[in-house]
Amino acid sequence: MNDSLVATAHAVSSSSKKRFLLFITVAIVLSLILVGVAMELYNTSGAAQLDLSRPGYQSVRAQSITSDNDIKSYSGSGPINASTISEFKALYKDQAQKIIVVDAFGGDPLSPDALGLNL
Repeated sequence: MNDSLVATAHAVSSSSKKRFLLFITVAIVLSLILVGVAMELYNTSGAAQLDLSRPGYQSVRAQSITSDNDIKSYSGSGPINASTISEFKALYKDQAQKIIVVDAFGGDPLSPDALGLNL
């Protein structure tokens, strides 16, 4: 009776190992497929052309504008009163207007003009 229990336990253990290895293999293959799809979308959507950190864009990187002088930041600390709330609303309204003007469903939402890039 003990021999049959040992044989059954060994068969279950072997089956579990095979299923675990199959699970790991399927997970790796699936992740490789998803990464491939993501890279294809990255290249075909035009996002790759906006990525200035790529080695091919070292010459263009120096021409990019790194400061946001037109964006005034709002302090995250301080008193909350009517004047600070109105200041926040004014800053928010200015930035919201810049977003509303962009036609996201138009012909070229990633053009330098639509993104506010001054090239």
